[in-house]
Amino acid sequence: MNISTLKAFSVRRLNHHHHQFYNIINPYSYHQQQQQQLFSTYQYINRINQIKIKQLGPNSNLLPKSVTFVEENKKTVLHWRLIYFIYIDRFYTKNFINSINDLYSQFGNIPKNILTSCPSQLFDLFKEDYNLQYAIELSQINLTEAPVFARLNDLKFNSLSNNSNIISNNNNSSNNTSSNNSENNDNSNSSNISNNNSNEKIILKKFINRLSNNYSEIVGQILPSENSKFGFKFEKKAEFRQWKEYKEGLFDIQDESSQLIVQELIRNIVMKEIKTLKPLILDYCCGTGGKTFAFAGCLNGKGQIYMHDVRSEKLFPELKRRAQRLGIENIQPIEHDHSHWDKLKDKMNLVLCDVPCTGTGTLRRNVETKYKINYQWLQELTEKQRDIIQKAIPFVKQDGYFLYSTCSILKKENEKQLEWILKKYKNFQLVHTVKILPTIDGSDGMYGVLLKRIN
Repeated sequence: MNISTLKAFSVRRLNHHHHQFYNIINPYSYHQQQQQQLFSTYQYINRINQIKIKQLGPNSNLLPKSVTFVEENKKTVLHWRLIYFIYIDRFYTKNFINSINDLYSQFGNIPKNILTSCPSQLFDLFKEDYNLQYAIELSQINLTEAPVFARLNDLKFNSLSNNSNIISNNNNSSNNTSSNNSENNDNSNSSNISNNNSNEKIILKKFINRLSNNYSEIVGQILPSENSKFGFKFEKKAEFRQWKEYKEGLFDIQDESSQLIVQELIRNIVMKEIKTLKPLILDYCCGTGGKTFAFAGCLNGKGQIYMHDVRSEKLFPELKRRAQRLGIENIQPIEHDHSHWDKLKDKMNLVLCDVPCTGTGTLRRNVETKYKINYQWLQELTEKQRDIIQKAIPFVKQDGYFLYSTCSILKKENEKQLEWILKKYKNFQLVHTVKILPTIDGSDGMYGVLLKRIN
């Protein structure tokens, strides 16, 4: 991203706050303005603390966390106010272009992470894994609004085709064909695959048209995903949970990157390699089931999917509601103290391990998270991830698969963890990796790696 783009981005941000701050910023000298803004920043911190103490009451012992948060960002607040002061001062004395040039000439020494509202340690992590230019781009992407992607529920294909007449019956001519036509029998497998793919595209297209007819005034355009087989994208957010189609489980909200991890590693590889008709699958860090529910349609209700999470008390009620809405019946929530837990070891055809992480691929959805990320927390997380891997991997059977994934784009949580797994577990080999970086108006960042247990 070039400097002109960075300038334009900063100008839009400054201009956005023009009317809000103009009345409180006076055209003093730079030094006077700096002293005044520093004082007002301290006043702001004290005021926040007073409000927090009043809000927390007997729980005011929690206050240091909020104090730390504000203190860490004091310099950022001060820098932005000073930048804005110079901006409006130049804007009303010179033409617009010169005001921007002056802004960057006088404040060129301000760190790039300040100009892109990115905490310093997070910005350094981006630079270490990529480069300065991409660190700036990532920081700017994290200031944009996250797009809304959804996934058509392929478990409901029959419902869609029967109830909504989505698939037209093009097989009348085949019904008149002689049943003993040997050529048709020889080519039945390839023909079925081709027909299935064609039917899926027809269903998705007509389902999008159906949603567009009903909700385009609310969500704007609805377009098919460029990468995900069953994905589509809404132009605007909406109360999707109130829609009839959502309540019926015809679609689910899921980012394109998560869909791609499932599509490329599970649907396109694992499900084609598993020979048994009733596979056993364990989602070790299941959350509310997003990734598992995205491939459950491949099983057609067969086999058994065990859902495990240490936050079971909090997550399982929503997990069950979501599964019921989507029509998924072959799941079994299970806790590690269950009597059958240890008996599942060495039995699973597939184990998913979507571990807790920094979430650096989804920061525009969780803005507050970027202020938590630092080197110490990253170290703690990588150790926790390895602990989870060691607990989950014994459940994989011979010739079974292990999927490790994060919503992070940091190498210490992804590529370095893969190196550690392959070094520690010699009986696992790399099958395929998928790494997705966040883009403006595109998918989030995510990483997934598939390994297979060998002799």
